[in-house]
Amino acid sequence: MKTVLIAANPKSGSTDRQELVQALACKLSADGYRSEVVSQLEELQHRIQILNEEGDLNSVVAAG
Repeated sequence: MKTVLIAANPKSGSTDRQELVQALACKLSADGYRSEVVSQLEELQHRIQILNEEGDLNSVVAAG
């Protein structure tokens, strides 16, 4: 199953975007993707490298 990484900055914007990020993750799951929400840049870089090496990375989405 391909993975979509969702890069979410919990401090961006004037309102809490967590609900929207979680709704996106649920929609991706319903469409047959595995999703991971990542809020730390270092962790995002690490997950991109690992998933890319495994051939499981579909895309990275910046949300929030």
